[in-house]
Amino acid sequence: MVVSLIGCAPSVDNSQREADSNAAAERRQKLAETQARQAAARARQDQIRSANEAASQRQIDEARAEFFRQYPNYPFAYKVDTWSWGGGALYIVGTVTNLSESRIKFARIEFDALDSNDYKLGTASDSISGLSPGETWKFSAEWHSYGNGQQASKYRFGSLDGF
Repeated sequence: MVVSLIGCAPSVDNSQREADSNAAAERRQKLAETQARQAAARARQDQIRSANEAASQRQIDEARAEFFRQYPNYPFAYKVDTWSWGGGALYIVGTVTNLSESRIKFARIEFDALDSNDYKLGTASDSISGLSPGETWKFSAEWHSYGNGQQASKYRFGSLDGF
């Protein structure tokens, strides 16, 4: 016995295919719009982060300039090259130059480790014994959270002293 299945396939009308195609296109469009919004939001966050970093550096530079206007004979000049947070520690690397005509027997630089609300968490510091006139010292100030969950998100200059 031979059974013919020709003409037994369920029929899908063109309007259903068109509706399915339109729905798929609509989903793709919504996905593309969502991705574009997310990309724009990430770009804006990057712009804000860059602006905040630039503003922070301007504030630091302005504070340093004001300090040297008030204390023109201060024997030190300092510059922060980099800072980072990692492994539960704040690292600040830079240079200190002896601007005086005398040898400095001991110098110490300190920075306040701050959280995002400007709360002081601790002090990052480094020191050196002996700094000749005109000599530049490359410092590496560190503050460790010692696993207490505190995270420094920025720093503030504390002090630079010597004798």
